Amino acid sequence: MNKKEYLLVCFMEECIETAHAASKVLRFTKDDSPVIGGITNYQNLCKEYSELLVTIEMLRDVGISLEADPRVMEIKRKRIADYAHYSKLLGVINDSDN
Repeated sequence: MNKKEYLLVCFMEECIETAHAASKVLRFTKDDSPVIGGITNYQNLCKEYSELLVTIEMLRDVGISLEADPRVMEIKRKRIADYAHYSKLLGVINDSDN
């Protein structure tokens, strides 16, 4: 495995850890902490997100540049909004949710 491959594996792991931290916020609230006196679920989500960002920077340093495509982003934004509307119609999302 070369350095680029190694960093891609690190990137995959950080994506998973960020998703896991987001799941904890949803399951146990953002202010809960799995350890008494430890960091909150929200703080852990911020930590994992920061670690993901630095991994992206390190990939850029070895020539792998992840560039966002504004067209793809806009399509995804609309798709999420459409599915959120559908979920609201099904009663999954209610008006009191933020």
